[in-house]
Amino acid sequence: VLRKIEPVTRLSDVFRQLPDNPRLLDVVEQFLGPDLLLFRSTLMLKPPYHGSAHGLHHDAAHWMLEPPISMTVSIALDDATPENGCFQVMPGSHEWEMGPKSKIQRAAGTGLTDREDIDLSKLRHVPLKAGSALFFHSRLLHGSGANESPHSRNTALYAYFPPDVHLKKDDNKPDEQD
Repeated sequence: VLRKIEPVTRLSDVFRQLPDNPRLLDVVEQFLGPDLLLFRSTLMLKPPYHGSAHGLHHDAAHWMLEPPISMTVSIALDDATPENGCFQVMPGSHEWEMGPKSKIQRAAGTGLTDREDIDLSKLRHVPLKAGSALFFHSRLLHGSGANESPHSRNTALYAYFPPDVHLKKDDNKPDEQD
């Protein structure tokens, strides 16, 4: 089952033009400034009764950005509800210190996390109507539940960062060859 497609800017004119939409960029620019680079363009697909939970995580802990400043725009292509696995966010978590404990691990087949130090009662579902968008900083703890409904939940994700942000080399990964 196809679950993820990237980069989506190569798929169609719609997905190529969407990250340049002035209404989206106006919001991102309020937080990151007027000079922006598109870092990522992805379609996340959660088919009916199939889409699994995506464990809690900070994008900044995985993307190796220095400084860890970026913003993701998640555009709901279908209505996103708790039943079909809408985003869940931890308010205030963007202010947490980033360090070795920033990578939120979970055991395979479990829920959003197996960490006992995270108070899941503070998580908030973010339901969206199709065509609506969620904007969030790369340090915000977020995830999504499984799709347990007969309805798809498909999302277009675009991540931006300012030009003074750079990808750090991950010493645990081999250099990629062209």
